[in-house]
Amino acid sequence: MILSDREIWMEIGSNRLVITPDPKVDQIAPSALDLRLGNEFTTFQKPAPGVKTLIDTVEIGNVETVIDRYGHKQTLADNAAFPLKPGDFVLPY
Repeated sequence: MILSDREIWMEIGSNRLVITPDPKVDQIAPSALDLRLGNEFTTFQKPAPGVKTLIDTVEIGNVETVIDRYGHKQTLADNAAFPLKPGDFVLPY
């Protein structure tokens, strides 16, 4: 579903869309909501083109083990930018 900026504000006002902390006016644009995440997250290396990554969830057992084994935890300085490109995957921690 794509919402206009007016519809985003209406959803927030009706509590059908809850964002904590409340977004500032400059975070909402036509059909967009600019979210700011924390500065601690885990990145995962993309496989080479044509190569698939297979993670055996039965062998590993839980998400924390997958993150520890395949992820790289990063902490950015306050107000530092991190380019998140299409297809990239990050998890907060």
